Order: sequence, then C-alpha cells, then structure tokens
Amino acid sequence: MHLPSESSEDRNAVLHIVRDLRGDAIGALDHPLASSSDYPDVVLEVAANLSHGRPSSDYLILWELILQHWFPQDQGYQIQHEWKLPHSSSCSTLAVFDQHSNTPVLLLQLCALEDFDDIQTRATAEAFSEEDFHHVAQYCSSGPLCALTAMGQRWMAFQRFDALTGREAPQLSGERRVQWMDDAISELSYDLLRSLLVDLKEGVRVLRLNH
Repeated sequence: MHLPSESSEDRNAVLHIVRDLRGDAIGALDHPLASSSDYPDVVLEVAANLSHGRPSSDYLILWELILQHWFPQDQGYQIQHEWKLPHSSSCSTLAVFDQHSNTPVLLLQLCALEDFDDIQTRATAEAFSEEDFHHVAQYCSSGPLCALTAMGQRWMAFQRFDALTGREAPQLSGERRVQWMDDAISELSYDLLRSLLVDLKEGVRVLRLNH
C-alpha cells in the first residue's frame, strides 16, 4: 500500500532529546579513524572528526552515509530527511524508502549524544521509535520494517514484520533486535547491522517479486 501524501504539521519539540540538526558543516577530515569494519573511507573519516561536543548535524551526516552504504540508490532505495509520518505531527530524522512500493523500510531517529546517560530520556527516545514504528506500519505492506534510534554514534535498532505488535513479536520469533551499541563503525556494529539489514532487504526483494 502506498503511503498517503498528506500529513499534519510538524510536531513540537518534545523533551530535549532531538537537538538542532542544521548546524555547520564538518571541518577538514584529517585524521581517519582506524576500524576493521568494511565501511568506505568517507564514513570512517567523518566518524574520526566527531567528538562528544559536536552538534547533532554532524552525526546526521554520518548516519546518512551509513544508510547510503546499506541502501544504495541503484538498488532502488531513497533516503529522505525529516520525513513527516502520515497523518501525524511526528517526523523521522531519516527514512529509507523502497522506491518500487513507495513505502518506508527503515526509520531513523537521531538524538543528542549528551542525553544518552540520562536513563529516562533514553527510554523516551526508544518509546518514540516504537510509537513511530506502529504508526507507520499501518500504511506499509506486510514486509519487515526497521526502526533505529541513534544518540551520536551510539545506536539500537529493532526490526519486525509490521503487522506484529511489540508484545507479539518476541513470542512469535518475528523480531530482530540489537541492544545499545557504543560505536556505529566498530566491526561488531557493522556485523550486527549487516545481519539485520540483509534480512530486511531480503524481505523487500520478496515483496517486489510478488507485486
């Protein structure tokens, strides 16, 4: 099912977890970060220039590059910025769309790194991802959908068939989940995200064949 084109107004800022995403561009990339992951050099170079005090906009650049690596345009995917959820005041920082069905397959919500150590705020960020997932799932086809929450380079994600609720999914083995990881470009993060997204893209491939 195609998503409706209209949506409601942008939501007001809730708490302080989603900070300004329109800061200055990052500076010169002079100190590449050593990593055993298979991300291209540009991803490693951007990550090497990020530090605790950098604005969220810099991490937005990093996460967009990461998503471009996994969802290239020549495979039929498109990444949208600040995508408004249909019939909602919420928006997703980044959303990956399958161009064949014009439906999202991944929602990414970027939050401020400095909020990570606040357990309540972190839990609220996770709750927003769950809420956005359930809302978007109403308008998607029956394939898997992934929601990723990032705080700087730290991230967690879950993927499930969108017809399943959060309570049903673990019981029916319909959910894949990665708990909080400290470094988005580490070898372990790369492998975990690859495992998650290879499964998701296989679901997209099957849906394309059936339509």
